[in-house]
Amino acid sequence: MGKLAALLVGFGGPVSREEVRPFLESVAAGAGVPPSRLEEAARHYERIGASPYKAMTERQRSAAERELAARGIRVPVLAAYRHSEPSIAGALTGLKEKGFDGAAVFVLTPFRCPISYGRYVAAVEQALETLKGGVRLRYTPPFHADQGFTEAVCARVRRIAPAPDDRTFVLFTAHSIPSSAAGAGRYAAEFSRSARRIAQRLGLKRWVIAYQSRSGRPQDPWLGPTVDEAIGAIPPSFKRLVIVSTGFLVDNVEILYDLDIKARQTAESRGLVYARAATVADEPGFVRLVSDRLAGALNTLGASSRT
Repeated sequence: MGKLAALLVGFGGPVSREEVRPFLESVAAGAGVPPSRLEEAARHYERIGASPYKAMTERQRSAAERELAARGIRVPVLAAYRHSEPSIAGALTGLKEKGFDGAAVFVLTPFRCPISYGRYVAAVEQALETLKGGVRLRYTPPFHADQGFTEAVCARVRRIAPAPDDRTFVLFTAHSIPSSAAGAGRYAAEFSRSARRIAQRLGLKRWVIAYQSRSGRPQDPWLGPTVDEAIGAIPPSFKRLVIVSTGFLVDNVEILYDLDIKARQTAESRGLVYARAATVADEPGFVRLVSDRLAGALNTLGASSRT
């Protein structure tokens, strides 16, 4: 059996103010993002400083590697990013140079459509094509409806809202995408299904889903309602808002600015106490899910190398 590895593929984020502009330019390349939106995003980074995305993903990576090792699966687990270093191309090049011939790939996004999950896969495949092959890949299956994901999110919610009550309103969020995008229906359906499973498990009485952090041209329709619209529709009998951002696995500017600053201001202007459940990050249940999926993909790669 050849040498195998595991690869977590994520978005990335700037770890210093000097990295903010190059990062945003990479994100905007070919995406039709207006310059005004880039300037707005840069100001958000000025407000929050460096992004915690890579540090939190590193905790996920390290925890998954330890979990696999505890199961007797001793493989390196790497993290690589579309818009940050280490790059996806760099990670695959390193694996090939070190004699690895296979890698299990876990894409760090819960809901799938061509402009979300599809772009991660395209980046991996482009990097592999540049390498002219040499590394077999096995992608892990969807996890938005996995019991492990549901329980990991529930564990985060219970830390700030141990039991549902009649005065707490829960808002599930995910990144918005254009309504006309291919696969937008699947993306919305997966988000809705995931939120419904979590709400049922928690026994929530009142909750809705909403979309955040839209970009692109203002005249183009995107999935809604927006977070601000959803908050504005909360009946006055509710006194507390709990936001659960199931669309993000770790913190980033969309969490720290769009929710913890902007959504908080909207909520407090309506007399609501704002609270946000932590992203799943290295929650033990989520680490087990990631490890389960990687172990399955690694087993398939190992079996195929023996045939």
